[in-house]
Amino acid sequence: MIDLKQKLIESFESDGPKKLWDILLPHINPQTISNPEIIEFAMSSLISQDKINLLMKHLQVDNVPPLPIDTQFDKGRRFFYLLYILNKNMGFALVKSYLENIVCHREQEFRFLGGIYFNGLDLEKSLENYKMALSFVDVQNVNKLMHRHIFHNLMTCLAYLEKIDEFNEYTKTYHQVLIKTDSQNFYRMKIYSNILSNKLDEAKRVFNSNYGYPVHIKKGVNPAIINLQTAYFAKQGDEEKFYDFFTTWYQIVIESIRSGSYDSTRGIASSLYLFNLAGLSHEHFFDFVGKETKNYPIFKTGLRNCYFDESERIEVNDSSCPNYLYPKVEEFKINDRLGIGLTKEIKAIYFLILAGDLGMSYYELSYHINGEHDFAGLFMVRARIKQILFRIDKLYKVKTESKNFRAYLPKEERLKFHVSSISGLSIKYEFQAKEFSEYYKVSSSKTKKVLKELSDSRKITAFKKGRSTFYKKNNNYK
Repeated sequence: MIDLKQKLIESFESDGPKKLWDILLPHINPQTISNPEIIEFAMSSLISQDKINLLMKHLQVDNVPPLPIDTQFDKGRRFFYLLYILNKNMGFALVKSYLENIVCHREQEFRFLGGIYFNGLDLEKSLENYKMALSFVDVQNVNKLMHRHIFHNLMTCLAYLEKIDEFNEYTKTYHQVLIKTDSQNFYRMKIYSNILSNKLDEAKRVFNSNYGYPVHIKKGVNPAIINLQTAYFAKQGDEEKFYDFFTTWYQIVIESIRSGSYDSTRGIASSLYLFNLAGLSHEHFFDFVGKETKNYPIFKTGLRNCYFDESERIEVNDSSCPNYLYPKVEEFKINDRLGIGLTKEIKAIYFLILAGDLGMSYYELSYHINGEHDFAGLFMVRARIKQILFRIDKLYKVKTESKNFRAYLPKEERLKFHVSSISGLSIKYEFQAKEFSEYYKVSSSKTKKVLKELSDSRKITAFKKGRSTFYKKNNNYK
């Protein structure tokens, strides 16, 4: 095992990641994958090549182990690494519930757990787990393959959480290790730290020294460097330069989201973060990138103030549209079809309207439709979303589009819908259950269910007239 590890490390140092999986593959089978070191080698090798999906078939996970997950046990360990892969594919929201009270035991396990939280922009938990991983590391025997993410993602968490004193102490203590494992990221995050500390002259000097050209010059479209330059001009207060570099940055983000290589929440939140650095409001951000983005249902993140308030009013188009969808009372009208209750198809239409031109990945859309999945649901997302999109077309005559496992509602379809979070039921002010059933053309059992939900959420109130039960619409939802 020591010889295999050394062979992988030496190959990575001399030739980069291209040969790692070929070296490791003869040692991978369903039995050897139970060895924690083998699975750690496999994950590290495949991450470096961006090919972690190759490990899925070897994990052979067919059910959820006892919760909370404990990586001391083979089933728990395999499932944990499966969650890492699914997190990369599907997004943090779909796997985070399985991480509750998880028990890890090894350096690399804490590294990968930190990576899951890092990808989900839960930077406090990411930092906590990278620190746990660091506590296992023998600093005299650090190698780039196994340790780069521990040292550099920990540093990145400190920078973005603006723990500047701790960042400075950390980079001083581990200076040589950080240079050895990724000198470019070390200098990039040093520049970022100087920017956040308003040491702009020092940031400019280090940028010029490291990249070989002044910070105000745009060369190429390396996202890490463009992001750095945008942050610099955000803090400097040069709005013209800020908007120039931000435009390039945001184009990179949008293209990456649409290609499926970047998560929507990460892309929008990290862009909003740059506006925060510039002291610009959310409204400035929406004015620049498009008001439509304001409705995109991104998940809450660990970046400062980089999420949207779910309580804010949602209003898309106006009441002159032929179709409408009122989510608070779950009423819709689509191509003259009046309905009550948000089926999966109606939810999909609603969230694709909010997503606008960005569209929504199948995995995000699945989460918004279904919430947290049962285990089988994690593996059937693509097939299920395709079925839902097919039914939207057949049942409601609403056209959808798909590309790179990302669903879209074309603009011409979105413009036909009025969406309002404050609009109420269209039925008359006072009504009985039978009238409700006839008006919405639903069964008595569904009527009973919907009326209870509307009553429980205080959108309607039940009252008596003699021996008969009536309902009336509450003031906020008329």
